[in-house]
Amino acid sequence: LFGVTYEDALHMLMIALAAFELLRRVDRPWHWSTSLLLLMLALQSVAKFTNLMLALLAVAPVSGLALWRHRRGTALRLLAWYGGGFLLGWILCGQNPLNLPAYFSNSWYVSQGYQEVMGIATPAAPLWKALVILAVLGGYLGLNLFTQKDRSRSVAATVILGAFIHLNWKHGFVRSDGHMVGFFYCALLPITAFPVLLDEAGPFLRLKRWALVAAGVLCVLGIRDTIPVLVDSAHVILRNRIQGNFDRAWHLAGLRADYDMLLARELDLYGLPRTRLVVGHRSLDVFGHDQASAIYNKFNYRPRPVFQSYSAYTPELAKLNADFYLSDRAPEFVLLRISSIDGRLPAMDDSAVLYLFTQRYKFILNEKFFQLWQKTGAPVDPAEPPRLLERRTLLVGQPWSLAAHNQHPLWAQIDLRPSLLGRLRTFFYKPPVLQLAIQDVHNLTRTYRMPAPIGRAGFIINPIIEDLTAFTYFSINKPERSTKQISLVLAPEDRKYFADTAQVELSRLNTSTAAQEFFNPMNREHFFMFDVVPVSFESANLPTNEKIEGVDV
Repeated sequence: LFGVTYEDALHMLMIALAAFELLRRVDRPWHWSTSLLLLMLALQSVAKFTNLMLALLAVAPVSGLALWRHRRGTALRLLAWYGGGFLLGWILCGQNPLNLPAYFSNSWYVSQGYQEVMGIATPAAPLWKALVILAVLGGYLGLNLFTQKDRSRSVAATVILGAFIHLNWKHGFVRSDGHMVGFFYCALLPITAFPVLLDEAGPFLRLKRWALVAAGVLCVLGIRDTIPVLVDSAHVILRNRIQGNFDRAWHLAGLRADYDMLLARELDLYGLPRTRLVVGHRSLDVFGHDQASAIYNKFNYRPRPVFQSYSAYTPELAKLNADFYLSDRAPEFVLLRISSIDGRLPAMDDSAVLYLFTQRYKFILNEKFFQLWQKTGAPVDPAEPPRLLERRTLLVGQPWSLAAHNQHPLWAQIDLRPSLLGRLRTFFYKPPVLQLAIQDVHNLTRTYRMPAPIGRAGFIINPIIEDLTAFTYFSINKPERSTKQISLVLAPEDRKYFADTAQVELSRLNTSTAAQEFFNPMNREHFFMFDVVPVSFESANLPTNEKIEGVDV
């Protein structure tokens, strides 16, 4: 009833069920269907890094159990079919096997950054139900581990089920929105499959059964807390899914027409004819998270490694993108849109790349909600970092005045480390919300979310860039709003999860006139007689047109 409504959970359930079936077959002769199960796990692993982590945590214990029982041939076959299937899928996707180490390490950075950066507040009702379910399942796993006669098999099953529950708990409750249903769906697996899933035997069966029944009720209530319709209309949703799929399969021509109509709407929404005329077949990247604009317009899309700006949220990922733009691989054009998520200051997202645009690109045109920028070919020396102005230790909550330096564009790096308790909380749940309060020179203060890894990566702190207009003014060295002071903000109950002080650095950035063309159409009305429009001008009187020796001046 539930699984068909959330594909991510469905895939995780498939991986878990395949893992337990492989565990059941360890002591049996090899069967051709075992190879198919491993190939299915390999296919899921190619599709998504989270799937890869769970599949590895499934194949490794099963292979380990086979080795423990002196079934070396079975262990080697398990590893060969899974590893070979993954490598084949990787190659069929057009990927170079030599890139696998980079894929593993960078995906690890993405997954670790996700839990530190992408968390949102969790509603109380589903949270307490999930915590009780975790406690029940933890007790169930403990009882199974210490009461089953086959201890080695029990250890392998505990590792698989524990990894499955932990990953889906993190998936659901780091970003605690509709993702939460995925945890409740997956928690239902050991509940509905009891006692077959772990080959239950021995004492406490009645206790386990009734404890799991209670947890199952809480799962259904937790799903209803998250998305009520999934419980209230589960049977209707399932029926409509089945009926809808049959109808579409029976009327394929109509299905194609429906998709064509939807695509036409999207193409009209994202169509950029003026930009297409300028760009042609030359390379282009999209800054922000509107990659559909490049795909729908069939640009020669050359994305940076972390291609959605809000995901470049660790120092390692931010450096990947900056190195890309400092290399010969940098695209000829960039579609630029400044925005963010979760209440962050937009300049925090991929900020090193945002700054490089002002040094290596220039404004070309506006179209819809984008600006088009083009590479100038100006050399950028990667060995010349921002010029350090000040380094200090900053207490949480202590204001730091930037007034002595805010006549220049500024870069800040803020390194606030978690405490041991904070690291434990992050592993099992997520860190608390860390914020940055910014007061401008007009004494207007706004508070932005600043996850700790983003602070360590560094970002443009002056001027205050909240939108495309502010960035455009920054790009001609005429800031709209300058920063007066900043301070780190933590709720009193959350201070124990971080160190008391942060190590901060303030550096000066180079100025720019890269966006001058944005203002030139207005200036041309005043300076229509100029071959080159002035970069800037200042006059006590309005400009007038005169003739000198017959020439308009």
